[in-house]
Amino acid sequence: DIKKQEYAFWNNADFEYSQTDFKVEEYKRPKFEIKFDPVKESYQIEKEVKLTGLAKAFAGSSISNAKVEYHISAKSFVFERGGYYYKNGRIEPISEGKTQTDSSGKFKINFIAKTFEALSKEDLPIVEYITKTTVTDINGETQTAKTAIKVGYHNLVLNASVPNYI
Repeated sequence: DIKKQEYAFWNNADFEYSQTDFKVEEYKRPKFEIKFDPVKESYQIEKEVKLTGLAKAFAGSSISNAKVEYHISAKSFVFERGGYYYKNGRIEPISEGKTQTDSSGKFKINFIAKTFEALSKEDLPIVEYITKTTVTDINGETQTAKTAIKVGYHNLVLNASVPNYI
């Protein structure tokens, strides 16, 4: 019987002594958003990385003179057995800081693309730098955004899928 199979869980579930809690809070519609500019340069490990972003109101105006806080962490990938693998399962903090949006709502975050001690240049590592940015406007509203950039000693990674038999 298809009808019986479709609701089999609910027909046998006993909620007589079950309990759940939830909390209702006032919803506040966000007034602005954070967007990161696309990365147009290639970066290498131990060199400076420059990220730029924009805090802009949904109404179209710029969020000027807002506080910007950022935390940068990194996770490494190494080339093994024909592919890149996340190494050690660790995410390490790299940098944190504060800045401010300019009159047009733009902000800049610069940091040195540090590597992990255990990684050597010969292993062709790639390090993914994750930037979590929090912007607080003059009214106290806070918005958060993340972006990630991958950096290595080399500029390109080529992946090719070739059939076993040609």
